[in-house]
Amino acid sequence: RVVALCCLLAAVTGHRQKRTYPARCYPGTHCWPSHEAIAELDTATAGSLFQPSDASYRSNVLYVNQRVTGHPGLVFLAASESDVQKGVLFARKYNLLLLVRGANAQTLDYTGRFTVDGGFVIDLSLMNAVSPTSLVFSLDAESVTVQAGAKWQDVYNQIDTSRIVVGTNPSDSVYETTLTGGISPISRSLGLVVDNLLSARVVLADGRMATLTSTGATIEGADGKVVTTDDAELFYALKGGGFNWAVPVSFTFRLFFPPNQVAYVDGLYNLYIDGTFLGRDALNFVLREIVNLPTQWGGYIMIDGSPSAVDPADKVRERLDVNILDNYRQYRDASGERDVFDSGNNAYVFNSLLDRNVFDNATRLSNLVEGLLSVVNTPSVNSNKRCIGRLLGGAISSASRDFDAVSENLRTATMSLTCGLTWNGSILKDSFLVDDAIDSADSVSKMFGDGVDPRFAAEDLPSWKSDLYGSKYKLLLEVKSRWDVDNFLWSHNGIASDFHLDCRRGRCRHP
Repeated sequence: RVVALCCLLAAVTGHRQKRTYPARCYPGTHCWPSHEAIAELDTATAGSLFQPSDASYRSNVLYVNQRVTGHPGLVFLAASESDVQKGVLFARKYNLLLLVRGANAQTLDYTGRFTVDGGFVIDLSLMNAVSPTSLVFSLDAESVTVQAGAKWQDVYNQIDTSRIVVGTNPSDSVYETTLTGGISPISRSLGLVVDNLLSARVVLADGRMATLTSTGATIEGADGKVVTTDDAELFYALKGGGFNWAVPVSFTFRLFFPPNQVAYVDGLYNLYIDGTFLGRDALNFVLREIVNLPTQWGGYIMIDGSPSAVDPADKVRERLDVNILDNYRQYRDASGERDVFDSGNNAYVFNSLLDRNVFDNATRLSNLVEGLLSVVNTPSVNSNKRCIGRLLGGAISSASRDFDAVSENLRTATMSLTCGLTWNGSILKDSFLVDDAIDSADSVSKMFGDGVDPRFAAEDLPSWKSDLYGSKYKLLLEVKSRWDVDNFLWSHNGIASDFHLDCRRGRCRHP
């Protein structure tokens, strides 16, 4: 933890990336669905539909990260697979800009990727059922099927303490972490979340239901006809490729038997003590050594720019606290959720992937330390900056790179470095603070970055195609053109988000 002096920067030069939204039907235009059409959808579904005039609308659009709060024309809380399908077909019929979020508005959304002014948002948070297969002793650790609106806590409550699943923070959305790859504290041993995805149940872009696996797809037509194909490319694209492939309604994950015990190590180091700066050498040492840990060890290091809550009289801890726990659930309860950016009502988060050379080269490591200490220096007294370095490697890098959408940069990286600026009300304009964060992101990526982790990618990425998808972008674009031929499903910096196919001269045909 860093105790950093706050300072006001004189000028910033950050540049925002313009979002190019597709040409769709928005409120106030003649093509927007009538009150009768909206009422018909509400009547035909088990979920709840909210418009701006409804009393509950605000609570369903106001985000924890208030900076990215949008004002959709409609918010639909789907309660079933059928609801989701009807919602997608409704959006297609009226040519609405459809976005889907796995959890409700009270879950952290750092970039506003799940909301848009005037759009149609399908919220999956009511669909949070968890159905593990038999957990009696067997040679196979079995699997667990999770509806897309669940949080990882819902999963852990069902399977702990007899099994473990590769998941992330209990409060994280299963939907978001799965579609962005999913780095877990145990990923170095068991792989990413998507490395353990066995199947997915989805609504395709044309409204048909499908079950996707590594061996192909089973597609159910509106007429009851079932089509089976051995084409598994959509399943692979779904594994870490973002949010505009299909609308997942459930995932099935591989389960593992838990270890007999878990060792949990927690250390805290004040970099400023009694006005003396002691932390440069300590941070250099920790960063150099932590990447050399055996792959059985996972976790993260956090550098926080806020004044430390630890009593300065405690001085520096002479040793780390080592705890031997009986199960992985005890680890989650003990470690808490410190690797999030929620200390203010507003947040701007960015990420860079760091390769091994950054840590093995003394000069580059020293530059990284100086860069981190500079980044966490906050621009105002009402703001806070922190950086979190998550360990990668091990099973992440050894997993097959040919059968998912995870970039080779993430597979080969040593650490995923995520930094965030959070703030409450300030006399400074939000744009000033955002520009300061963008400047920090630019300084880190230019010196050390080699791609980004999609889960924590900044919303402003000039080179988003290579940063997010690496060499796989062209292949993924071809998959997109086959499974969503009129590019109906859209997300910011998603595959094909910067152009739109025109099928008006002839209806685009889906597979």
